[in-house]
Amino acid sequence: PRHPNGVLVWADARSYAIDLTMGQIELYFTPLDERLEAAGEVEFAHSRLFANVAHPRAAAAESNTILVWLDDRRSTSAFDRKAEIYLDTAWE
Repeated sequence: PRHPNGVLVWADARSYAIDLTMGQIELYFTPLDERLEAAGEVEFAHSRLFANVAHPRAAAAESNTILVWLDDRRSTSAFDRKAEIYLDTAWE
């Protein structure tokens, strides 16, 4: 299916807020239906994010969703960031 209504992308920090040692900030996206409601979320579990600095963005292209974010998988802390721009795609 096409995504004529767009997509929504967000970073979810709930598991990190519950347990700072094991939780992580997770990246999700969902296409929006004709009522602009979420049509089913997809998690990008391989992402590694710091709060408020990932700047996730998404664009819909036919049945494809293209996501871009600042990923911190090589960083050792928020004070020693080695952020990289990551791009991923999700097909329906």
